Amino acid sequence: MSSPFLGAAQETFSWSDIPWGFLLALTSLGAIYLFYRRRTDVFRAFGFTTQEVAILCVGSVAGWVVNVPTPLPIGDSYLTFNLGGALIPLFLVGYWAYVRKLPLLRAAGGIALVAYVTHLPLVTEVVPGKGVLSQFPYFFLPPLVALAYALVVCFKDPIKGVPVAYASGSLGALLGADVLHFPTIQAVFRDAPATDVLSFGGAGVFDMVFLAGAMAMALNLGLLLLFHRRGLDALPEAGPEYPAKPLEIRDSRKVWNHYRTLQSPAPVERAVAAIALSNLALRDGDFNRSVRMSYLAVDSLRQGNGPSGGRIVVRGGSPDLQRDVDFLAQAYREATAGRATRLLAGDANVTAKVVVAALSRGGHKGSRLAELVP
Repeated sequence: MSSPFLGAAQETFSWSDIPWGFLLALTSLGAIYLFYRRRTDVFRAFGFTTQEVAILCVGSVAGWVVNVPTPLPIGDSYLTFNLGGALIPLFLVGYWAYVRKLPLLRAAGGIALVAYVTHLPLVTEVVPGKGVLSQFPYFFLPPLVALAYALVVCFKDPIKGVPVAYASGSLGALLGADVLHFPTIQAVFRDAPATDVLSFGGAGVFDMVFLAGAMAMALNLGLLLLFHRRGLDALPEAGPEYPAKPLEIRDSRKVWNHYRTLQSPAPVERAVAAIALSNLALRDGDFNRSVRMSYLAVDSLRQGNGPSGGRIVVRGGSPDLQRDVDFLAQAYREATAGRATRLLAGDANVTAKVVVAALSRGGHKGSRLAELVP
């Protein structure tokens, strides 16, 4: 006999006993993981770290069996909080809000909207002996509402829609399914036997809290990559071996002065000039400017026009090359926030020289700056 959980999970329906919530949650987790492995540029543009991806994907799965007890009694039992379905979503959303990765006002609106939809009798109901349940196909409504809301309110800045979708889905479902049903839960389970487990967040990956957040986030990422793939400018492929010998400049001041006389400079010439400026800024102790110029040196080699805003990707080539490009993008964001150090500036400068040398494939030697670059 299964223990009742306060988290909303789908009730079996006429098709079969297939655990739809479990399968959909795992599918969403797998999609998020694959997106991260294949398109780390989008995650880095949002500021997603490897540790956060691990907490979201691995922690949610491992945490579904862990219920943290509280001293709040309900009849002969005590209320607990599920690690995967409640505590991890609360931690991630709280952390993103603290480091300002999550727009609070937009997230609050999404949480309220999803909570309202989740609390509707059509979507969730309290069933004695089982908990808060949601039947097929109505358990799709919270993640779809979270997704639609994030796409609308973050239309001009779709990267920020990723955390908004997760926060709206996970905390909205937690609030609507568990918190708002709590008075009914107290009445229904007041006389429940002491062996019952009453858990906010339910059974982790089976729970609508996790399903709503993970599914909304996975769908948001999928749409983001689908519609922005063509608009995302790519760097040219590097040669078969990476890293290459770093690009060196004899006299950075001469390179910059000569570059200023050029008409319609080529991408590789813009890259060399940016490295020259990075060298000069590093020498003068302007570490933030040095990091920005190091990033722009690589960004100049893209096929599009205008700055990429930190979202650049190498199609093909070595994984080490993509990691170095991602590092430069992260360093660029630190510099734009005024947090670059001497160590970061030096690392970014050397990395940019290696990346530009690899991506240009010696193209600087045929440029109008060739006599100043060995």
